[in-house]
Amino acid sequence: MRNSILPVTVLTGFLGSGKTSLINRILKGDHGKRIAVMVNDFGRINIDEMLISSIDGNIVTLENGCACCSLANDLAMSFQQVLPLSPDHIFVEASGVANPYAIVRTIQRPALRNSVQLDSVIAMVDAAEFPSLYASGGNANLRNLIVDQITVADIIIVNKIDLVSEAELNEVKRQVQQIARWARLITTCYADIPMDIVMNLDIKPKAASPYSAVKADIGNHHNLFDSWSFISDRPFSLSALKKQLNQLPASILRAKGVLMTSELPEERIILQQVGVRSNFTHGGAWAKQTRRSQLVLIGLAGNLDKSQLQHSFECCLAG
Repeated sequence: MRNSILPVTVLTGFLGSGKTSLINRILKGDHGKRIAVMVNDFGRINIDEMLISSIDGNIVTLENGCACCSLANDLAMSFQQVLPLSPDHIFVEASGVANPYAIVRTIQRPALRNSVQLDSVIAMVDAAEFPSLYASGGNANLRNLIVDQITVADIIIVNKIDLVSEAELNEVKRQVQQIARWARLITTCYADIPMDIVMNLDIKPKAASPYSAVKADIGNHHNLFDSWSFISDRPFSLSALKKQLNQLPASILRAKGVLMTSELPEERIILQQVGVRSNFTHGGAWAKQTRRSQLVLIGLAGNLDKSQLQHSFECCLAG
């Protein structure tokens, strides 16, 4: 049964940073999800005609169940057009010259609270162009826009790293992290990012025993990203878990799980965390399902201290 409150990811970044490339990867990706993408300039999305199932006004539906929709001037109205499509996840592409805070505020309006929920904000940065844009030649408005597009983000993707030297890339990373120290930073070419980082794919348990593996789908990116999993038949202390999640190192990009807690023992708690932004939602009664917590963390390869993570999350168990 599909969750009635849909997760929304806002994709921001200056013109030419790679947002369209990432959107195309999302629309054509082999993730098994029905994705709705809301874009400003529909003509820039290069959709193969062979992939199109139907066209209805400003909505194009693909054979894989994904859909692409042109943004109306009223974002809330655009959501009303997309919701009947019953997507699993909605992506909103902010214009390259738009301040994304306005989009975030719209998503968080009380009127939309029962329909959509902000999952994450992803900012795209062009590694080659960022230094000159950030310097902006004395144009304070442009510099402020670039800063806003970065400070709003949970995850920052520094794209087109093939166009810069290692020294130049390190300087871009230093400047970006100086602007938004709390954000998680990823470097890539051609917007090639695992879908499990971009959106909240379901966790995939492989075994029923405590502390057994739970799979995170990072595709062919094993040399860049890694995952760690935790399964326990004991309940979490929700308060202790929240404190631990707030203290995760910057190398952890996303956390997700289905949780059993001591505070709400009869109810499944769903966790979705991107960067430092976490959402806990009610997943319904356990009923006849086995009561077990399953947690997955995805981070940068070589930067996950798995023994420390094991100890830290075991300390969050109740009793």
